[in-house]
Amino acid sequence: MSGPVTSVPYRLTPGARTESKARLLGVRRRTIYIRGDSFEITFNVHNPMKVDFPGGKFDAYIVYPSKQAEYVRGLTVPRLPPGGDWQSNPTEFNALAEGYALVYLGHLDVHGEWEQWVNSENRDIWSTARHHTDAIHGFHVETRRDYHTYFALVVSAVSLAILITERVYSTLLDAAARARYNPILLVWYIILVVTGLFVVFTEGEDC
Repeated sequence: MSGPVTSVPYRLTPGARTESKARLLGVRRRTIYIRGDSFEITFNVHNPMKVDFPGGKFDAYIVYPSKQAEYVRGLTVPRLPPGGDWQSNPTEFNALAEGYALVYLGHLDVHGEWEQWVNSENRDIWSTARHHTDAIHGFHVETRRDYHTYFALVVSAVSLAILITERVYSTLLDAAARARYNPILLVWYIILVVTGLFVVFTEGEDC
């Protein structure tokens, strides 16, 4: 059941931005969200209409794959002129569960009447307060263990690259020494090394 309709239908475009406060290996990672660590969320509203928006209120909530949710209630949008923008103060939460978290909005309340949210293409974001169709923002949450595993894989890959570089360098030095007596041998060594590296990296891309 939808709410009452105002005489002037207001249609505002909302948005949201999140920023992680997690610290990994002693460094703050603003775009990496870790379960149990804090992050901030900020909401913004744009008035794309040609008339003033008189101001209103709305709620928002964050839903995790675990079905857990966090709520931001009573966000107040002031009067906005045509083309005007508003941004909320940041609200801090702890990430509740790993997976892709989605941010939804409740209805926009203007003096007790419901108004419509629209996206940048002027398409309705939700039809009623109880049946939402679109999330306005999302972010991926991982565990600290997942991040450390990924970091260990990166370190291993870098170590392997260093080892290969050292081996190639040693082989070229040996080939250069032999080339004093046979320059053609040096050329064959270089061709062999380049071919081997090409095979290794192309097979890695196919995996």
